[in-house]
Formats: sequence, C-alpha cells, structure tokens
Amino acid sequence: MDEDREKRHRFKRPSSVDWISSLPDCLLSQILSNLPTKDAVKTSVLSTRWRSLWKQVPSLDLANFDFSLYFPYCPKFLTFVDSFLLDLNRDSCLHEFKLKYDSDGETDHLSRWINTLVKRKVKHIDIVDESNASWDFPIPTTLYSCESLVSLKLSGLTLPNPNLVVSLPSLKTIYLTIAKFDVGEANPAMSGSGKLRFTHLSDCCDDSDEEFVVEIDAPKLEYFRGSIRGREKEGVHILFEPQCFLPSLEYVKIERPLKGEAMEIKLVSYLLENSSILKKLTLLLDVSREREESDILKELLSIPRLSSSCQVVAL
Repeated sequence: MDEDREKRHRFKRPSSVDWISSLPDCLLSQILSNLPTKDAVKTSVLSTRWRSLWKQVPSLDLANFDFSLYFPYCPKFLTFVDSFLLDLNRDSCLHEFKLKYDSDGETDHLSRWINTLVKRKVKHIDIVDESNASWDFPIPTTLYSCESLVSLKLSGLTLPNPNLVVSLPSLKTIYLTIAKFDVGEANPAMSGSGKLRFTHLSDCCDDSDEEFVVEIDAPKLEYFRGSIRGREKEGVHILFEPQCFLPSLEYVKIERPLKGEAMEIKLVSYLLENSSILKKLTLLLDVSREREESDILKELLSIPRLSSSCQVVAL
C-alpha cells in the first residue's frame, strides 16, 4: 500500500499555474497585437482585468465582414473603427492599421480615418477597398506627409496629385495593387523617401489620354516589381529619376508584357547598367508578337550588365 501511495505521489501532476495572468499589461497587449482585432476583442470576457485590455493594443486588423456578411456598409463596423481611433491613448503612436472592406460608394469615413492615422503617427497602413466604386475615392493628400510611415499598402484606391513636396522619410515599403494615379497633366513621382527598399506596383493605371510615366526616386531600392497599364491606350511606362546608380537593388520583376518600345528598352538598360549587385531581372514578353519576340529578347540580352552575377529571365 505504501509503495502504491508513493508511486501516485511521484506521478502526481503539479498544480497548474496561470503564467499568462502574471504577465504585465504591456506584454499582454503586445501578444494581443499579433491577433486579428476580432479575436483580441473576444479576450475581454476572460475576466475583469481583460475587459479593456484589447483597447491598449496599438494596432487594428479588421474586415467589414467581421460584422456582417450581407451588408458591406455596416454601421456597426464604422462605429467600431471610429471608437477605436477615438479611445486610443492620445499620447501613443498607432503601430498598424489594417483594413479590408467594401465602401459601397461611401468614402467620407475613410478620409477621416486616414487623417487621424497621420496625426497618430501610424507606422504601417494596409487598406483594401473591394467595392466597384473604390476608384472614385482619392486618398487624402495628408498621407503624403506622414513622416512616421514605414510601410504603405493600398488596393483599389486612387492616388491624387500631391501638389506639394512628398515627405515620407521613414517609408521602406510601398505596395500598390489595382490603384489609379489621378495626377492630371503631371507624371506621378514616387519620391520623398530616401529609405525606400521595396516597391511593388501591380495593375496600376491612370485615366489620361497622354503618355503616362511613373517616376521612381529610390537610390536604396532593393526589390522592384511592376505592372502598370493604361486604359485603352499605349504608352504607360516606369522611369527611375534622377538617373543614378542603384547599389542596393537585387531583384526586379517587370510583369507588363514588353513590346520592344523605346521607353521599355530604356528602363531595362538603366536597371542593368546601373545596378551593381543585381541578381535577377525577370521580364515578361508579349506573346502576341511571336515574330518579334526573338529580336526583342536578343536586344535585351545584349545590354551590358554592371553586375557580373545578374541573371536575365524572359517568360
């Protein structure tokens, strides 16, 4: 009997310890910041201490379908975002604002939110508007002067002409998909950030009838991926200005089918001749011009390369 009692005592599980509750609020808030906001809010039912803890999280990761699957323009969704931005500690900086929604043509709230984000010195913005009317909304130009912004991801929105000097000194990543440049007679210029490392432009366009050029000023760029298209017209191009060496650029992928136009050859020549550590340049050729494809490829492959290890891949 004594031997059996000793064995039970030996294998008895130690009493469980609530290590989570022993952590300070600041650390718990950091843990909650890794969860989608809808999941962070659910922790408020755990105890009195957790009731308002999620409100201390300096980030928002939300989608309108978290509130309603049938009504894209959900009042509860709008009220929640407004309350979150209003209740956030006025002295704290907002780390991340991640939003996916269907504006259903209503855009006043988004302009209000972006202006608030700039005031709160947001670091990361990721906004996806999935509505058919999203291109009707130009983002407020206050975003062009957000000095705290580190990464900007926009989808389904319009970028207006800033009319002023763009000042984004902390920006390292810009990711634009299905975006429209509304710049009037001026060419859009991606400048004002000497720290820009990663640029991705996918299915971006403009409405003008003239030749359209996107100018990129990013001497420290490490990765570039681009696909710019026009609406029922040709002559949509990417240009690096001012012309200078690109000592950090390692990977480039141009997704718009190349047709051998002068501006296209100029871009590829500039990238190959001025990128000292470029490892891979991926190009997409226009398959509708099979006869000319081999000639274009020969011309591209004959361009001198500053980087001896650069590989040119044509798809």
